[in-house]
Amino acid sequence: MSSHKVIVIGESSVGKNEILWKIKADKTNGPVDYTPKTYDVDGTPVCLHIYDTVVDERTFKISPSYFQGVRAAVVMYDITDKKTFDNLTCWFKSIKQSAPQDMILMIAGTKSHMMGQRQVFKDKAENFAEENGAISAEVSATKKGDTDRIFRELAVNLLHTL
Repeated sequence: MSSHKVIVIGESSVGKNEILWKIKADKTNGPVDYTPKTYDVDGTPVCLHIYDTVVDERTFKISPSYFQGVRAAVVMYDITDKKTFDNLTCWFKSIKQSAPQDMILMIAGTKSHMMGQRQVFKDKAENFAEENGAISAEVSATKKGDTDRIFRELAVNLLHTL
């Protein structure tokens, strides 16, 4: 089995908890600060140990301890709130100060079911991801299987970059 620590980063308003709650197997235990999830990738079990980060949203500071043993980070923004997308630059700056250089990065636009209120267009997010060596995805906690899809994509990337 392949096992990887993944951290989820983003402002509290972007819907991180809703996304993580959808993939949490045991919905009886309180907050979603840690969720293990295993995916089958080409016959190999890939276990993601997913941690929600507690960060200072005013300074975008992430404790270096979060990066110990981390293999991937998912930085979330809200597609209906351009400010959260603009703040990706600050999140990435903070990540690059403390994270391992070989870490896989993904940006994930949340609330993709709210297309009529979209403020961040997909091509802009894809360009940002490409410029920063990241994977780009969009996700909605309301669409069945959507949350699993982005973490499965991360599992595939982790397995194939070992």
